[in-house]
Amino acid sequence: MTQFNVAELKTIEAELAKRIGPLAAALIRKAQKKSQAIDEAIALVAVEIDDESEHAVFTKRAKATTGNTQPPSMLTNSNNNLAPPNWR
Repeated sequence: MTQFNVAELKTIEAELAKRIGPLAAALIRKAQKKSQAIDEAIALVAVEIDDESEHAVFTKRAKATTGNTQPPSMLTNSNNNLAPPNWR
């Protein structure tokens, strides 16, 4: 499992919880186990937000936490795919 900054994960979890509730903690843990980078973890959990505007706000705030402001459409996962893998 890749090691991520705990403070960053807690902030991202809090942002996610505002949008989907207490399930955020479990999703963050699952994404952490499946991700090689924090941006990949953000992309994995962001798919759980149905509302497009909230999805965009979450992604922007989560990326700001990590200092990465690259647009989500330009992110790739470890397989060099633009979209996160189906992990459900």
